[in-house]
Amino acid sequence: MRRKEKIVAGIDIGTTKVCAMIGEVNDDIVAITGIGVHPSRGVKKGRIIDIEAIADSIRVAVEDAELMADTEINSAYVSVGGGHIEGMISRGMVTLKTREVTEGDVMRAIDYAKAIHLPADREIIHLLPMDFIIDGQSGIKEPIGMVGIKLEVDVHIVTGVTTSVNSIYKCCEKAGIEVEELVVKPIASAEAVLTPEEKEIGVVVADIGGGTTGVSIYYDGSLRKIAEIDIGGNYITRDIAIGLKTSVSCAEKLKKEFGCADSSAVRSSEMIDVPDAGNKGFRQESRKKLAEIIEARVEDIFGEIKKVIDSCSPRPFGTEIVLTGGTALLPGIVDVASRFFDMPARVGMPKEAGGLAEMVNSPINSTCVGLLLMGAKNRALAGHSKRTKKSVYKSLKQRIMEFLRNIQIT
Repeated sequence: MRRKEKIVAGIDIGTTKVCAMIGEVNDDIVAITGIGVHPSRGVKKGRIIDIEAIADSIRVAVEDAELMADTEINSAYVSVGGGHIEGMISRGMVTLKTREVTEGDVMRAIDYAKAIHLPADREIIHLLPMDFIIDGQSGIKEPIGMVGIKLEVDVHIVTGVTTSVNSIYKCCEKAGIEVEELVVKPIASAEAVLTPEEKEIGVVVADIGGGTTGVSIYYDGSLRKIAEIDIGGNYITRDIAIGLKTSVSCAEKLKKEFGCADSSAVRSSEMIDVPDAGNKGFRQESRKKLAEIIEARVEDIFGEIKKVIDSCSPRPFGTEIVLTGGTALLPGIVDVASRFFDMPARVGMPKEAGGLAEMVNSPINSTCVGLLLMGAKNRALAGHSKRTKKSVYKSLKQRIMEFLRNIQIT
């Protein structure tokens, strides 16, 4: 049996599936040793609506991953998503006591930044320092030891609805899993598919899942905007079912087998067999018609993503868009994205993982791989430590030191 402190696990709770992964950490490198996937029943547009059903899905996925990895887990990094996720930027400012910036000064500045009024039904999931400013000099990533009079910090505060957050804890508890840390899906996906250079230059990540689309925007090395949109690949499937007068399950199969997001790349003469809604037989339809339905719905999703990009201030320039999640597998979607957003586009594949990495090398698995990578980095920085629900919200000092070390690593 492997040493427990070297084991890290991630659980991605999605609208269509629950994915559990187990990895073994050496320094800050993680080798994937096990994976389990089970259909997700009880999630609608990223929100849990049936705790028992999701707990069962988590349990089965974890058991499959444990069997493959030949190890047992009792804790994991767990994803959280849905349209209830919100991000905001807050600034904190302090006067330096000794003119030289200390850890205490940094903590005080962030403490002021997080002293915001939150509605009673919301709570902080992530507290992410972005930039430090000393006497008006901005863009500072490592302020400790610098000299000045005034220290300011911009902090990205990511929040979620308390009931949705608690539902995740409850599901995991029923499945026998302790939540080490909740991670918002777009952040985990970005960890898996982006390079530090892309985060510096400017990049948009669109994680298009079954029920939701997570959007994260990075530039100058920091997260600048995050949003979850209540629309995803299932929206495309439903419209195929309506447009081709077939069942939803058959529409999903047609999308996967014959779908193309770029209708201009499909010949009008290509025909496909479409099952009748009552499964009483088949009829011939043009594959181009299928592609036109898909393209229209993909552009609807892109329109919502563009609203997020346009709301980012200042708007990043020199940006590329990285598509990940299951819908990113649609042929032609990169060409449509490049035209629609007028920027370079690519499919984001998970990176920087060993072991069974080839087995999970798909945009479908980006979030779960990202959870493992974040867990591996934390293991390397702080060593293994089991956390209860209360300790998920780490002490402010731990957050600061972890953030500063992460800057040095990336």
